[in-house]
Amino acid sequence: MKNKLLLVSSLSIGLGFSSILSAIEFDIDGVGGSDGDLVAFDWAPGNFLAVDSVPVSGLPFTGYYQAELTTLNFDGFNVDVIEGAGGPYEITAWVKLNEVVLSGINLDADPFLELVNFSHIGGTFEIYYDDFSGGTVDANEFTGNSGLGYRDGKMILTGNIRPEQFGALFTADEGAPVALDQFPPNNLPDIFTVDGFGSTEMEIVSKAGDYDTDFFLPNNPNATIFQDFNATLETPFNSVNPSTSIESDGGPIAPNYGPAFTVPGFVDPIVVNGAFDPAVTSPGTQDFHFETDGNASISVPEPTNFALMGLGLMLLGLKGRRKA
Repeated sequence: MKNKLLLVSSLSIGLGFSSILSAIEFDIDGVGGSDGDLVAFDWAPGNFLAVDSVPVSGLPFTGYYQAELTTLNFDGFNVDVIEGAGGPYEITAWVKLNEVVLSGINLDADPFLELVNFSHIGGTFEIYYDDFSGGTVDANEFTGNSGLGYRDGKMILTGNIRPEQFGALFTADEGAPVALDQFPPNNLPDIFTVDGFGSTEMEIVSKAGDYDTDFFLPNNPNATIFQDFNATLETPFNSVNPSTSIESDGGPIAPNYGPAFTVPGFVDPIVVNGAFDPAVTSPGTQDFHFETDGNASISVPEPTNFALMGLGLMLLGLKGRRKA
């Protein structure tokens, strides 16, 4: 009984303070000083392109996400960030996400999967500050749709996406394909899409040295910053334009929606985002293009938490030696 009590006590020492967090201050323009204790990022609706993900299989694929920052939350108070050329700077996010499909369900004989479940197996998250000096591009999918400018300027944070931590789910409607671009005006009148909705979540870890201390100002210079990133996945695009290119780690790439094929209810063959017809596409793969609306909560665990966890493990080890 004493051994069991010591085990519980030691674990309590190691884990009982895991909820204690340290504040991290943030300077929006990185010129000195602090704008407040950072709680969350709220990103504007953006684009996510799942490259070579159609047809759905068990093979890994890569997705790219890009969006512009619209709001910062400081201690419960929201501060708007002026987007694009309207402000003296912009802050953008770019993600390379490695994924694999865990399951896909087709409820009928059409070429659309109705339910797909994904797992994140790794990736990189980056944040950029761009003051438009040096000929950089305004990242703006509200008045245009070039998809450029999300990965220029100064990188102020990078982080690793924890593998197999959380994932994504997407459900497609059984109805006929609809126009992909429904954010007026329709810039892609020849592209249709399955109609669907889903969500994704990931945890991003940025260690000391992975962030610019002119912008991120933790109390402890060796702090690790954690982001719990949540986003919706939606088709068609209703809140922003679908980009004609997406920044990959090798440069901008154009979405590959595949060839046109005959769809019930349409007189002529059409190109459909998210659909794969082996009769006209064999062999080969296609991309799936989502509208994404994301936000991230920020946390910085106190360094003493890790020390206490180590103390708990040490006590367990000492007790084991005495028993031996």
